[in-house]
Amino acid sequence: DVLERFALDNICRVAFGEDPACLAEEGIAAPESAEFMRAFNDAQSATMARFMSPVKSLWRLKKFLNMEPERRMGEAVGTVHGYADRIIRERRARGEAAGLAACRRDNDFLSRFAATGEHSDETLRDVVTNFLLAGRDTTSSALTWFFWLVSTRPDVEEKIVREVRAVRRAS
Repeated sequence: DVLERFALDNICRVAFGEDPACLAEEGIAAPESAEFMRAFNDAQSATMARFMSPVKSLWRLKKFLNMEPERRMGEAVGTVHGYADRIIRERRARGEAAGLAACRRDNDFLSRFAATGEHSDETLRDVVTNFLLAGRDTTSSALTWFFWLVSTRPDVEEKIVREVRAVRRAS
C-alpha cells in the first residue's frame, strides 16, 4: 500500500506536475487528492473483479443494471476523469498565459503533450490515465521486489547504506 501510494505520488508528479499527496497523513492532503486516490483504487478493483468473474461478460449486465461493483466503477472513473480534466484545464490555461515555448519547457508529461496542440482534452486525459495505471503498479511491484531482494542480501544492503551515507555527507 505504501509503495503504491509512493508510486502514485511520483507518477502524478511526472505526468501532471502535481503531487496528490497520497503519502500525506490523513487530513493533510487536499480532499480532492484523497478522493482521487480512493477512486483510482476503486476503479482498479472493479476492473480486477471483471477479470476474476467466472462469467466473463457478466460485468456488462451489471453495468447495464447499474449494480455493484459496476456502479462504483462508473463513479470512480468519473472522479478520476474529473481530477485529470481539472489538471488539463489548468495546464491549458497556464500554457495560453505563458506561451507555447514556456509549455514546452515544463517538465511534466501533460504540459509537453498539451503544448503540441494536437490532442483533445479527452485524448490527453486518456493518455495520462493509462500512464498512471501502468506506472503505479509496475513501480510499486519493482520496489517491492527490490526491497525483498535486498533483504536477502545483507552484503548488498551494506553497500547501498554506505553509498547513501557518502552521498548525504557530500551534499
